[in-house]
Amino acid sequence: MPENDLQTHYNHLGYVVGRPRPGVTVAAAIQEVNAIQHQDFVRFNGGGPVADGVIARPLLEDVVGDIKTPLYVLLGAVVCLLLIACLNLSNLLVARVAARRREAAIRSALGSSRFGLLRQQLAESVLICTLGSLLGIGIADGATRWLTTRWSGMPRAESVHPDGFVIVFVCAVTLAAALLAGLFPALSATRSGILTALQGGSRATSAGAPRASLRKSLLTAEVALTVVLLMTAGLLFRSFLRLRSQDVGCATKNVLTLNFYPRGDKYSRPEQIINFDTQLLDKVRSMPGVQAAGLTNVVPGGGYYGDHEIWTPDQPPLPPGEHRFAAYRTADPGYFPAMEIPLVRGRNFADNERLDRDRVVILNQEAVRRFFPGEDPIGKHLRVEWRTPTGEIYEIIGVVRDTAYELGRPTRPMMWFPILSGIPGAVADSQMLVVRSGSDVSPLAIPVQKIIASLDPDLPVKNVLTMEQILGRSTANSSFSATLAVAFASLALLLAAVGLYGVLAYLVTQRTSEIGVRIALGAGRQHVLGMVLFDGLRPALLGLTLGLFASAAASHLIRSVLYNTSPDDGSVFAVVIAALLLTAVGACLLPAWRAAQLDPMRALRSE
Repeated sequence: MPENDLQTHYNHLGYVVGRPRPGVTVAAAIQEVNAIQHQDFVRFNGGGPVADGVIARPLLEDVVGDIKTPLYVLLGAVVCLLLIACLNLSNLLVARVAARRREAAIRSALGSSRFGLLRQQLAESVLICTLGSLLGIGIADGATRWLTTRWSGMPRAESVHPDGFVIVFVCAVTLAAALLAGLFPALSATRSGILTALQGGSRATSAGAPRASLRKSLLTAEVALTVVLLMTAGLLFRSFLRLRSQDVGCATKNVLTLNFYPRGDKYSRPEQIINFDTQLLDKVRSMPGVQAAGLTNVVPGGGYYGDHEIWTPDQPPLPPGEHRFAAYRTADPGYFPAMEIPLVRGRNFADNERLDRDRVVILNQEAVRRFFPGEDPIGKHLRVEWRTPTGEIYEIIGVVRDTAYELGRPTRPMMWFPILSGIPGAVADSQMLVVRSGSDVSPLAIPVQKIIASLDPDLPVKNVLTMEQILGRSTANSSFSATLAVAFASLALLLAAVGLYGVLAYLVTQRTSEIGVRIALGAGRQHVLGMVLFDGLRPALLGLTLGLFASAAASHLIRSVLYNTSPDDGSVFAVVIAALLLTAVGACLLPAWRAAQLDPMRALRSE
């Protein structure tokens, strides 16, 4: 690093990795580092900006970064889906227990203990869950690889794979799921008296009110969990849609971007770089199909890039300790028209504002709101320390519309300097060419790269992307999280529908004789249809109510990953309620229709 850069306050960012001594708390260590920071930085940099305090967090949390919250959301969805599957299995086992009630009673009469009967029932649950877990382990490796490759930017993705700890964890979860799914049915099977179970006749052996209530209670819990999962998925999906529909403040359709790096002896002087840039722009703008082209260092949606402290000589000095920063950008005169970023006031860069005539700057609207509230900034000045400690003065010549540096992030003050200049970092670093066409811009990618190669075959080029691809990459994680949540919610809704259908079909079978008697005594088919339908919808409605209350609490836990979406979004609630009610009615309608079409004579003969 050059000596001048070493002496510049802004080129120093401190990262400290430490482990407290035995007996020293983390808080005490942070306080000590904080004191050292203020003593040294203030002593060497005078009034320069110093952070208010040390930002400390565990090393693992620093590595995983912002991926932790989406992973917790995904884990919550998996847990909900697992519980729904367990409740569905419990309902299946309750039906199986009712069919084998006489067998259990006979075993008990022949001397089997209740513990032995419980062990037999739980063995079936363990067997089913074990087979399911073996199947899951078989596809876990491929699923994990798919997840780590599709989840953009996942830290330490190469270390994520099934290992011994994962196998032990799966075995523990399998055992817990088996006990959760099989315990209540097993207790229900061994609770009834032997004499009652051994009495003949279908009426005596039909599922009693307690067992029917157990199945409905399990179904209510299943529907409630499904509602929570649906609400979470709905909020994430709505957040993603709003994120993708955010106006970034510039053209995004049919815009091609690419980075190139003018470095080495060929580009050791600003004049050499400017000569190359001018030839490149002339050739690209003359290509068929190109409407406009320009140069910059970073486009909207491409990231923050960096900022710099600024001073406003036309205003009173700021109080001690208060500082102003703005993100810095570079642009040639054709950049703003190429990106269709409107000029709000003032003028654009001129073609001759380059090299030693570069002391002009353009601000965005947010910078004007922050630094010149209620004033006209045109003609005023900024001081920026690019080359010397005293800084250089730049005249504000224009104000452009706000653009988003990253989707989902708040607007920040920005300033643009002429790219055809000698500002450090403006011409010595990477540059980005933007090309706008009236139709699909992708076919222009190869011809543009050929033009660059014709000017300098050794010049490296990378990141050949359209603006839509850049914005897509910035929302890839949100898209992936929303897609997984919607997939889990859809599967949960399917399981709930299967559960509703199974419970109601089973109850209709058990009540066949009762329904036959009702029809024989004059009950209308519509009355039977409504009775059975209401009987099936009652646990669904109760589960929906409980699920909505639980969702109101759970949705606030994911507030940090939502963009411009309230956790209490009424439209999401309405869609979830409608989807669940339609699914519940559809699942209950077929068993209710079959009950209404029963032949009373056949139903009574079956008695």
